[in-house]
Amino acid sequence: MRLSKADRETLKNLPYPSYLRTKFWKSVREMAIARAGSACQLCNNKTRLQVHHRTYENRGYEDKHLGDLTVLCRTCHQKFHQPLKTAIKKPKVKRRVQARKPQ
Repeated sequence: MRLSKADRETLKNLPYPSYLRTKFWKSVREMAIARAGSACQLCNNKTRLQVHHRTYENRGYEDKHLGDLTVLCRTCHQKFHQPLKTAIKKPKVKRRVQARKPQ
């Protein structure tokens, strides 16, 4: 894909939801899915495919770094992110209730 460095930097700086709606991303997504044989790279499911960024360092340059993308079905993608959500949750803090001293 031929894009100027300025265009790539513009893509890189877009808010992520906007970036995912660009023609560039849709094209890269299709390239990644084709490279994966149109199947989830974990379970080989061929439906509801999503493309996961391993890192965001190459955002706007993914066409040159397809190895930074992993094709996953929706179920595997959710399972992949579940440990992250669990790790990020703040632990519940139990409050100690002090007994009142009798008067």
